[in-house]
Amino acid sequence: MSMESMETRKTGEKGAPDGNRELLPFVPRQNSRFAEDEQVRLEKKVRAYFHSATMKARGKQWDLALADVERATKTADDIQWKEGAARARLMREGVMQKRSSSLQEANAKVVRERFEKRRSARQQRERAEQERLDALRHGCDDRLREFVSLVKASRKVDIARLANALGLDDSAARARAESVASQFGFKVDGHAISFEKGDKAGFIKSLAR
Repeated sequence: MSMESMETRKTGEKGAPDGNRELLPFVPRQNSRFAEDEQVRLEKKVRAYFHSATMKARGKQWDLALADVERATKTADDIQWKEGAARARLMREGVMQKRSSSLQEANAKVVRERFEKRRSARQQRERAEQERLDALRHGCDDRLREFVSLVKASRKVDIARLANALGLDDSAARARAESVASQFGFKVDGHAISFEKGDKAGFIKSLAR
């Protein structure tokens, strides 16, 4: 059996080397177009390409790693180094798989970052809106308390004061005043509500609802 056949047989039936073990020593070919010393030099070059591709793959320089693998493949084919060529094909598949996984992870990261950014922006808008509503509510509460104090101490209150306390426009405030007058026995006198008669306590209580 020739040295070349022994090398191929040790590689495995399918000619695919174990990616985790060292390559078998290269045996110069008698029928090669390259001289023996040139074959040895090219073998070292193939191994250097493998090392370079490994380092570049670790740095996620996928295109550069694949370029080194292609150079290793061509050089191994030139010197008829079957195990070297098989290792190059195996390495190429590994780099391609890692590149695919890396791209998927990168895409997933981009999706997560976009989602988090949108969620953060939404939460900021919601907080700002809640703060605005709280401020508005507190302002309304303050105006309402002032209006209640005014009603308790007065026999007549301008409808404009009612509009300000309840945040109503003029027409809505007048409609509310007429409704209050009818419900609690008051009287709308021009632009004011007269409390000379009626259930003032019931009216004040209704404002809190």
